[in-house]
Amino acid sequence: MKTKMLYLMHVDWNWIKQRPQFLANELDKFYNVKVLYSWSFKRSNLTHNKDNIDKKPMFPSLFGKGKFLNLIATLINSIIVNTKITLFNPEYIWITHPKMYKYISEENKKKKSLIYDCMDDVLGFDDFQDSFKELEEQLVKDSKVVLCSSQNLIDTLNKRYNNLNIDEKVYLMRNGIGNLSDSLIAKGKNANKSMSSHINLYYIGTVESWIDFKLLDKLLRKYRNIHLHIVGPYRSKYEFESTNCTYHGAKKHAELFEDFSIYDALIMPFKLNELILSVDPVKLYEYLIFNKPVISISYKEVDRFKEYIYLYNNEDELDNIFKELSCGALKPKSEYEKSIQFLEKNTWSVRAEEINNLLLGVRSTNNGSF
Repeated sequence: MKTKMLYLMHVDWNWIKQRPQFLANELDKFYNVKVLYSWSFKRSNLTHNKDNIDKKPMFPSLFGKGKFLNLIATLINSIIVNTKITLFNPEYIWITHPKMYKYISEENKKKKSLIYDCMDDVLGFDDFQDSFKELEEQLVKDSKVVLCSSQNLIDTLNKRYNNLNIDEKVYLMRNGIGNLSDSLIAKGKNANKSMSSHINLYYIGTVESWIDFKLLDKLLRKYRNIHLHIVGPYRSKYEFESTNCTYHGAKKHAELFEDFSIYDALIMPFKLNELILSVDPVKLYEYLIFNKPVISISYKEVDRFKEYIYLYNNEDELDNIFKELSCGALKPKSEYEKSIQFLEKNTWSVRAEEINNLLLGVRSTNNGSF
């Protein structure tokens, strides 16, 4: 019989498919996983992620919406979470964000083995709440295992909570890519250039303030035959002066891989800040499957991709890359077979197996328990 795991997820299940959904599905192969996720009022930015995993919505999180509303939401979700714990009786509680930790009763925090999956620096987001730091400190303290998606995140937590001596329970668990089917790889091998009269450059992911819109706008005005396509959920649109840009909104994850010929190149044009410096970008893993040139801002966490993608440090370097792209001279940096070999070592399936082995190892070290 599989060990039971309750998976508390801070984003809607139908949010753009990322680490929380992928890991839940893959961990369900090793554990009996039941997901409780925070339902979102903003349905227009969502897709529909079809998965067979057992999942139920919670009341929307109302952090920052006023003390009374936040109190009501906390009370409702505390009842939902602790009732589920009582009925399901999981050994592990997987927590994707500190705000989910507050819903667990003090008794259950002590009785259950908590796992904090720290996928981002939660204190670096624009919607950061003062209470998050206190909640994260308590969560890090009470967790049996803390997983971090990047080395910079590990360093950040160690520095932020140096009074807790957390070295022995913090582990690096990077992001990855979905399973690589033969048909998907075949599409990549046979990928052709788009038949468009212009060059189609794609950004795929959440559209937020960390994108360097001004730099993109400047280069798009200079290289008129490059058309930027922005695919992903957004709260507001940057108003480009250039006309060669299109917002597409959120798309189902599977739709992104239906037609490889629409992509001529893909880009991750981030502005560097404390949040980004801790990111191990899911999109870079996924971009590589298309067998097209991939362009990214350079920072320490993406150095491991440098054999496969074009990195830039400043405007001049990105300008030179755009120049090559504009004249059709920019090719995939690596042979496709090498990129696939890299990706095969970094699937979500591999990550789930690594997590399972880690938890088994921790249990063994502690004589069969946490």
